[in-house]
Amino acid sequence: MRILPIGTNTLRETLHQPVVYVIVIGSVVLLAVAGQLPRFSLNIHDEIRSLKDLALGTALISGMLIAIFSAVHAITAEIQNWTVITVLSKPVRRWEFVVGKFVGLAMMLGVVFAVLTVLYTLLVWLGMWTTLKEFERVYPELMDQYWQEAAVVANQMWRGMLLCYLQVLVLASLGVAFCVRAPMVVSVMVFFMVFVLGHFVRPLSEMLRRGGSVAGTAGGWLVRHIIPDLDVLNVSQEVGRNVVIESRYITQAVVFMLVYAAAFVMIAVLLFRRREVI
Repeated sequence: MRILPIGTNTLRETLHQPVVYVIVIGSVVLLAVAGQLPRFSLNIHDEIRSLKDLALGTALISGMLIAIFSAVHAITAEIQNWTVITVLSKPVRRWEFVVGKFVGLAMMLGVVFAVLTVLYTLLVWLGMWTTLKEFERVYPELMDQYWQEAAVVANQMWRGMLLCYLQVLVLASLGVAFCVRAPMVVSVMVFFMVFVLGHFVRPLSEMLRRGGSVAGTAGGWLVRHIIPDLDVLNVSQEVGRNVVIESRYITQAVVFMLVYAAAFVMIAVLLFRRREVI
């Protein structure tokens, strides 16, 4: 099995991309600045909720950008530059190449989200501290409970960031499926289109079904069962309301991700088997 060596090499290559560090540093700076800006709220809990919501939203967008650019660099650019011939000339099967690339992307995104989880949690803590200082005269008792609240926020943040990571992994597997066959521009367009549609699967399928026609019913069924419902992995509102995501829900989300990721990677393997690279 040569999947792990290919994945490890992909991990090293993607972590050497300047765009990864630009996106990570840019998102951290953005969250740090936004956390110190006035949000013109009269309720301290609304201030903290909006900060956590902003952190998870920034993580999702950053991870999505890193996933597509890394997939394009690791697969499309390698195929177009013919460097894939060097890999396939060795005793490496095509399915091992595709699966190895996805494993490498998954490891790289895992490293990125682990770093972002730590940095974003620290920034949320900093924003909480400055917010509590502003409201100290109104809520003096909250300053004494800061670390208890900070521990709760840390527990919420890592669970929310984990679900963001799972969401980005589903998109990364889709990116692999298109990058092995489609041009770079098409891959990027489809990636963002599925990202948008994935958050409106249920209302879109319901709208098609209410049309009453056979085509609308069939279209609603296809939308519901083919496009991944990414909205089930979006828990920013729950985290903002101090709802701790249950472990059972996280387990179900992992199964959801594995099913769709396996399906998209399998499609990628089938598409790459028929592509002329030599």
